Amino acid sequence: MTQTGNYNEGSITQDGHFNDATLTQTGTNAGTIVQSGGVSLVTKNTATMTQTGDTNTGTISQTGNSHTATLSQLGDFNIGTILQSGGNSNTGSIFQTGNGNVGSIMQNGGLNMASIVQGN
Repeated sequence: MTQTGNYNEGSITQDGHFNDATLTQTGTNAGTIVQSGGVSLVTKNTATMTQTGDTNTGTISQTGNSHTATLSQLGDFNIGTILQSGGNSNTGSIFQTGNGNVGSIMQNGGLNMASIVQGN
């Protein structure tokens, strides 16, 4: 976890083995990553969140194995949420630039792929 600026809030919670989580925040932001699962190097969950700007909120929650989530927000007042549960091997990504974007991905089951790209 890397935070630069004032009043950033960051949280990473991991339950399981070999899970990877990276949280980078610049400005004034709130980011949360929760991972449960991952029983080997092959089945680990991977979550990456990057937020630059002010008053961005990001959440990644992964339950199961082999999930990949990427959340990137550049601007102000953006909200991004990726929820992956109920299966394995889901891939979700949200890329938001500008201000006031809201993106949400909910994946339940396995082998789902979803991507949101927004800018203004």
